[in-house]
Amino acid sequence: IAQEMEENQNEQKDGNSCAIRTQLINKLPAVLIIPFKRYSNDLSKLRGHVSFKEILHLGPFMDPRF
Repeated sequence: IAQEMEENQNEQKDGNSCAIRTQLINKLPAVLIIPFKRYSNDLSKLRGHVSFKEILHLGPFMDPRF
């Protein structure tokens, strides 16, 4: 009998595994603040420049149910 995995589980029981966490936006606020992860997994600070265009297209991040 096959068992379904819950969303936060995976088949790998030993070692590290990769996971992708997705959050969607229901409604855009007047001001959107996006915190960037500035540390790597070994807790060393990431010093690279973060660049982005002046206009951010947020359509792919919007929840289509709303």
